[in-house]
Amino acid sequence: MAETLKNGRLRGAGLDVFETEPLPEDHLLWDMKQVVITPHNAGLTDYYGDRLIDIFTENMKSYLANGAPSKNVVDYRRAILNAQPKRPLKGPFGHSAAAFD
Repeated sequence: MAETLKNGRLRGAGLDVFETEPLPEDHLLWDMKQVVITPHNAGLTDYYGDRLIDIFTENMKSYLANGAPSKNVVDYRRAILNAQPKRPLKGPFGHSAAAFD
């Protein structure tokens, strides 16, 4: 990803999780103006705990009544089958990635 950002194929990125944490101090990403790096807590807000409890409570009720959760359920088969990348990219640490338009 760093190379993709550097050569302009990707205009910017907000990054919260890395293969090696913490991200090494000398990593190229730290000096890129088009990159926002958060300390592995980008989803944390003042309301996170309340929302988490609400979702968990609803899912537990649904699971006990129907045998399955009802909120924030991800269908991984559908996501994989429906995902059609426009172009291949190289991930930040050599992993395969794809760009979706």
